[in-house]
Amino acid sequence: MELSGFARGHPFWFVAAIEGGVIVVYLAARSAASFAGLSGLWPTAIAYVAMAVVVAVVVSVMDWWGRLGFHRIERRRDLLYFLPVLLPVVINLGAGVEVPSAVLVAGLFGLALLVGFVEESVCRGLMLRALEPRSVWIAALVSSLLFGLSHLLNLIAGRSLVDAGAQTIYTTALGFAFAALVWRTGVIWPLIAAHGLIDFASFLQRPTETTAHASWVIVVGIALVYGSYGWLLLRRAPPRASRINSVNAA
Repeated sequence: MELSGFARGHPFWFVAAIEGGVIVVYLAARSAASFAGLSGLWPTAIAYVAMAVVVAVVVSVMDWWGRLGFHRIERRRDLLYFLPVLLPVVINLGAGVEVPSAVLVAGLFGLALLVGFVEESVCRGLMLRALEPRSVWIAALVSSLLFGLSHLLNLIAGRSLVDAGAQTIYTTALGFAFAALVWRTGVIWPLIAAHGLIDFASFLQRPTETTAHASWVIVVGIALVYGSYGWLLLRRAPPRASRINSVNAA
């Protein structure tokens, strides 16, 4: 059975295979980079380059570029729906930034866009589109939950369990809003740009001292905002059949 047929006939197994494959490639690439003596952001960069290649090959083999949302948006005003997801950019920049050399800034920007491409293409692309014929709500919930849980891999990069847990909650809610945006607008590339800007602002954010209580208030607040935003978008989205037909026709 071809890969696209497997995705349509066994969407949950397809999603499990995609998630497992991403984890294997990520761990293998990071291990290779560490074995080579690379440090800092290099292991992460190499891991995402490897994952980007794998994702591009899978999507090309399946011929799902259009289905994932890599096409022109139908109504330009729908781009306004993406503005609320830029809130983390404002929060990160509001805390102050540290601007390193121009070369490093360019590298961080490229890495941020690469992360955006991989994570959006996997979670709001392959996973969401494979599951949506069963139920748009199931597709949004499962893809966002897996997106959030995948951030526990940051424990390998040295983050504390508390920080990784907070990030998991935050990214799960953000992923749910992202899934709703793809469903509502039919395109994914604005999310890749927004995701990249969020990570880029995070890379440049100046370290600040924040109490554990304040950090959790921020995390829970953002989770509630984006969970509610995703719910509203899905409630007001066109009927599922018309959305799928619209995407498939692209």
